Amino acid sequence: MLSSVFEAQVTFSGYANQVKGAIEDMITRVELISDPGASAAYDNLIRLWDSVDRLAKKAEQELGRATAVRITQSDTTLDAFAAEVGNEVQDVMGLNPGLLRSPVVSRGAAVTYYTGK
Repeated sequence: MLSSVFEAQVTFSGYANQVKGAIEDMITRVELISDPGASAAYDNLIRLWDSVDRLAKKAEQELGRATAVRITQSDTTLDAFAAEVGNEVQDVMGLNPGLLRSPVVSRGAAVTYYTGK
């Protein structure tokens, strides 16, 4: 299990670094323009790089978090389930993309959640 988590972290970090590198290359090309600050592309690329960097750091932290699965005893929503297990609804949604098709999580559904911070 631990090796799978480490492998996922390394793989994700590699992909994130590739995306950030591609964005950095685009930023460098825009900087070659005489006044890069005047270009909307420059500002958008800086914002995109910052967003990817924040997302990568958050994902790296969450890859090491322990999870568990709970079988729902009655129909519920992801929001109610998240509150019940002390998670953010975004975390539960990210762990259970298959449950996003319906606003109701049916009784008997297996829902994954984070067990600690």
